[in-house]
Amino acid sequence: PRLCYQFQNFLKTRTKHILCQQWKQRQRLYGVKVQENFPFIPLVLDTDTVKNEPCNKILLKSKKSKKPRSKKMKAYIPRDTHQKSHEDLFNSREQNILIVGKPGIGKTTVIQQMLHHWAERQDRKLDFMFYFDENTLSNTSNVVNFENLLLGTFLMSNPELKDNADEIVQYLQEYSEKVTVVFDGIRDFQDNAILQRIMQHELLPEAKLVVTCRPEVEYEFSDWSTYTVYVQGFNEESIYDFFTAMSNNDPELVDSVINNPALFSLCHVPMYAFMVAACISYYTSDEAQKPCTATELYVRIFRHCLQRHGKVSLLQLDGHIKNCRDVILSLAECAFNATKLKTIKLEFEFEARGIAGIFLKTVVSPAHQRLFCAFHHNTMQEFFSALWLLEKAELLDEVLQLCQNEESKHMKHVIPFLCGLQSRTNTDHLKCLLPLNEFKENADNFLKKVFNTFLDNQQGDEYVDIAFICQCLYEYQSAGPCCSFLEEINYHLDLSEEHLDPYTCSAVSYVISQSGNKQVHLSLENSAVSLTGLKTILKHSKYLRYFSTTLCQVWTVALQCEELNYLRNLLLLCGNEMHISMSSQTDVLEQAGKIITQNTEQIILHLHCDKDPQQLTELFFNTVLSWLPYISSL
Repeated sequence: PRLCYQFQNFLKTRTKHILCQQWKQRQRLYGVKVQENFPFIPLVLDTDTVKNEPCNKILLKSKKSKKPRSKKMKAYIPRDTHQKSHEDLFNSREQNILIVGKPGIGKTTVIQQMLHHWAERQDRKLDFMFYFDENTLSNTSNVVNFENLLLGTFLMSNPELKDNADEIVQYLQEYSEKVTVVFDGIRDFQDNAILQRIMQHELLPEAKLVVTCRPEVEYEFSDWSTYTVYVQGFNEESIYDFFTAMSNNDPELVDSVINNPALFSLCHVPMYAFMVAACISYYTSDEAQKPCTATELYVRIFRHCLQRHGKVSLLQLDGHIKNCRDVILSLAECAFNATKLKTIKLEFEFEARGIAGIFLKTVVSPAHQRLFCAFHHNTMQEFFSALWLLEKAELLDEVLQLCQNEESKHMKHVIPFLCGLQSRTNTDHLKCLLPLNEFKENADNFLKKVFNTFLDNQQGDEYVDIAFICQCLYEYQSAGPCCSFLEEINYHLDLSEEHLDPYTCSAVSYVISQSGNKQVHLSLENSAVSLTGLKTILKHSKYLRYFSTTLCQVWTVALQCEELNYLRNLLLLCGNEMHISMSSQTDVLEQAGKIITQNTEQIILHLHCDKDPQQLTELFFNTVLSWLPYISSL
């Protein structure tokens, strides 16, 4: 036990150091100066697997011959109805915990919160947490046993512990209920014998295992996990708290984000919120009111980092980037090749003080004790991959084809960045890398190819990812392609059974707003929409036909799934109007009755007749009659 307590103290000290270094790396990358004891901002954690399964239809689909997936409800982002926290996960008795979330949404932050809670805990309880991040996991394929994994990752720097590794491993295996192992960003674990044996509890029978992954690979863990948590990012209160803390209570900075719907919608993703905080100095009072796409945010942080590295003025920045063009494009090529191989390990030599050192970090391989490099976040790798595709437009057809293959479907994440890099706003910032005429030549046919890949080629399929195409169009920021797309789909945006977070709603709203003189039919049947996102859509309701039907779809889902506080806010957002289908089930009517009878003002009730009125039940009529004293208009 003495040796094990020593090992525990060593792990806790190492964990604190890792958390501190990760925080400093982020500060160094973005140039943000905040206090070292910056508080963790709460994230929304959802444990309702029914609402969240599956998260991405087009990526979970395996073969056309298989039946379409069952219609499941999706959770949406900024609400915290389940009130789960990192402490709940830390104290959970579940052995196989799966944490799912899209890139940058806060999966690693949840893990960091768990690690921080463990490392700072002051008691005599003997337990151990082992943290393996994506960088470490990508280099474990040659590790032959659990002891080597511990030696290479944790014990190499401590001679006494290293010499007693056998005793430590024996204790961990004998008392495995004291062990928590975290695999943050696991990929292709089936090809790694050691990881498989750990995950199947062969080496540590009673250990708690925590795994994080992206939504598109969640199905690979369907038979493994006993408890699944969906990270939904920041809710509105968390966004406000984050920028208040980042700005040292500067109300002007906070308001510049809160009052910009497009910027605000980005900030439910914590990583984007951090980037916005870093780039906020770029905004003048006028610029703060302009929309900001995800790609524009990455371009800003790209230029911001290069400006800080070169110690040049904004007027000198383009010249500095032009001088660094060869290194930047070489890094972009390396990023593209690594993304194709589905790895974060880069074959790239760089100096920490050089240009590439701004965007890269060094990582030690536990198998060989050698260094390799990786981007600070895999989305930055995808951004650089898109930069390389701008330089090598002839690769586009190959990449679009890869997006259709099961083995290389992850390449799809590069496409929205590539769309955004060709928008007029961003080409002005990147003309120092590529001549403007090359941008125009590439852009002319680019979106047509995207449509051919993600729309025309799937028209006979069971599912077309309309939301993804809207995201591409939003990043591209041009009215013409939006009109062409709407004509192609007969002005019917079918987003049924979708998960519409605030950013997706911004993208959909943008496409709707470009419809010109023709109105768009927006179908949201069985779709979950955040209040922030719905607010964005309502701003463009004049472009929608059958909008009353769309609202009925929103209300139907809300009354089935949401809590009263959400429903009250929805009623307020809809101008004190409620839309109900006349064929609603009893539970929907009961929930509607609570809102109608408890509201301080009389409401306007819209009843949608979607069946023969003669088939309606007496219960329905009696229910509506009981509401009449609380209704101003029916």
